[in-house]
Amino acid sequence: MVKECNRWGMPLLVMIYPRGKGINPYAPSTVGHCVRVAEELGADLIKTNYTGDPASFAKIVAACSVPVFIAGGEKAGDLETLIAIRDAVKAGGAGVCVGRNAFQRDNPRAFVEALCRVVHDEVDPEEALKGCR
Repeated sequence: MVKECNRWGMPLLVMIYPRGKGINPYAPSTVGHCVRVAEELGADLIKTNYTGDPASFAKIVAACSVPVFIAGGEKAGDLETLIAIRDAVKAGGAGVCVGRNAFQRDNPRAFVEALCRVVHDEVDPEEALKGCR
């Protein structure tokens, strides 16, 4: 896949998540390992779980030479989700790749508008939600 993407001049997004019996999918050591594997395999961009902790996520991102995006994660409240996204981006994450966690909300458009304000305009999550309801 890496060779084909390189041949076509197409960036390769690797979506990699810690999984398996007895594995904590948010543990910094396992998330960091996944990111390292994806980078070594030739990823141009990486999508993975957010550790839930800005300090541990910052170390993972700093050790990687390609942009690291977080997945939308488990369904949580609007504010809780936006706070996690803000924290991941402040820790050096390149952004967020979110699907169901945005589109299955009561008001997906308002949530995505708030998300964009948090990521692109660095608006506080609470303020971002107020401006989009």
